[in-house]
Amino acid sequence: MSTDTEGDLYFESLEKEWSMNEANNLCKLYLAEGNGLQIWRALRELHEAKIPIPESIIKKFVEWSIALEDANTPIQACKALELGGGEKDKKGLKRAKQIERQWRLTGQVTDLMRLYKIGPQKAIEIVSRDTGKPFATVKKVYYGVTSTAPKRKASLRSNTSSKNTLDSVMHGAFGR
Repeated sequence: MSTDTEGDLYFESLEKEWSMNEANNLCKLYLAEGNGLQIWRALRELHEAKIPIPESIIKKFVEWSIALEDANTPIQACKALELGGGEKDKKGLKRAKQIERQWRLTGQVTDLMRLYKIGPQKAIEIVSRDTGKPFATVKKVYYGVTSTAPKRKASLRSNTSSKNTLDSVMHGAFGR
């Protein structure tokens, strides 16, 4: 016999949706800057929320394990696990944190647009006011992130919580 109330079940579903959104955002960060740490964080987020791990993430870990077997030094191991950024971007954690801040700021704008059915201009004004960041900065970040998102990965632009989004984002990153 379950003692869960309707409210408990509702809040549990909201927590799972939040965790799925967080995992999606971490995968987007991986796609944007190639730092494998984001996939590790997504795995932890999904595991802690008791959300099944998508096959695409499991395949990525298998790919890393194969590459790791050939690593003979700590530097080679980091490269095998894609830690510290991709081949094109060697700035590592500093760059990853910058991209994460940009995605979160953009996520705030898109969340407002979706929840309140308002345009980007109004949402940018609200985020600017609430965060204390200049309007021009929020606008530049928002349009910079949304205009550079690859067209073939349109799901990266939206902040949806569909279970299929994570897998499609991951297939876009890892599909061979």
